[in-house]
Amino acid sequence: MLITSHLLGTLILGKALSIETPELYVALLAGVGIDIDHVFVNRKWAQDVKDFLKERKITYGTKQHSWLQELVFGVFAGIAIGIFISYLWPDIRWWIFPIFLLLHIVFDSVMHYEHEPFIPFSKIKYWGWLRSGTKTELALSFLGLIVLFFLFF
Repeated sequence: MLITSHLLGTLILGKALSIETPELYVALLAGVGIDIDHVFVNRKWAQDVKDFLKERKITYGTKQHSWLQELVFGVFAGIAIGIFISYLWPDIRWWIFPIFLLLHIVFDSVMHYEHEPFIPFSKIKYWGWLRSGTKTELALSFLGLIVLFFLFF
């Protein structure tokens, strides 16, 4: 999904859970910022971003995320990261990071590229049904962000 969709989902769930700073920063890190792994996993990611901004299309759309964004590994890693964060900053509840990482994973799970939800235990793969990076998704997520802004902020 596009970053705007992840931002919208994270902000809506954050509002629903009445999360405020500094927990909101952790939620944004898990719900949106986790996509930084694209830069390290797939060198074609930068070309996809350029093509989307220039021609409104995704050229490669290949698997662009690490195991951290697969269901089983992501949940276990998210729990470990959440416990570590709450150990360093006791004001932050341990479950904030894994819940928002799971939201990110669920959003990405419908995208039309290869997923391996049970990695590293199984090589079972599937392809999501929603095409990545469409103008419709961009328009709807921007509209949602604008509506959210006017309703809650």
